[in-house]
Amino acid sequence: ADIVKDVEWVVFDEVHYVNDRERGVVWEEVIIMLPKHVGIVMLSATVPNVREFAGWVGKTKRKRVFVTGTTKRPVPLEHELYFGGDDSDKDFHLVGEKEQFLPLGYQKALKAKERKDMGIKAALLKDQGLNKQEVKKPNAGRGGGS
Repeated sequence: ADIVKDVEWVVFDEVHYVNDRERGVVWEEVIIMLPKHVGIVMLSATVPNVREFAGWVGKTKRKRVFVTGTTKRPVPLEHELYFGGDDSDKDFHLVGEKEQFLPLGYQKALKAKERKDMGIKAALLKDQGLNKQEVKKPNAGRGGGS
């Protein structure tokens, strides 16, 4: 507890987790329990009710809260689909970047999924074939056929 006396600022990255059903309570407790002298910086690109949340923090901590934002994303967002495999470079399929949907990437991802599904079906069929053979083998030793 003595170490908290030396803390001046706490930075909450991805503070939208306060809305998470399982983890949100812990985030709330930390915000509520921080000593009055500790400053708070909260970062998130996806807080849906930012003004309401800022109002709650302000009332809870009895401090002024300043909200700032930008529409520019410093790190471009990419969307990729992964369907498993051994080659990590080929197994991720880019389906969106720079706020644009990439139809060719999506088509490649669908084909990769089909290949994976076919591989799973083939493995299941192979397993079913092995299981049938295993069932027949014990009968073969009892004079029930070759």
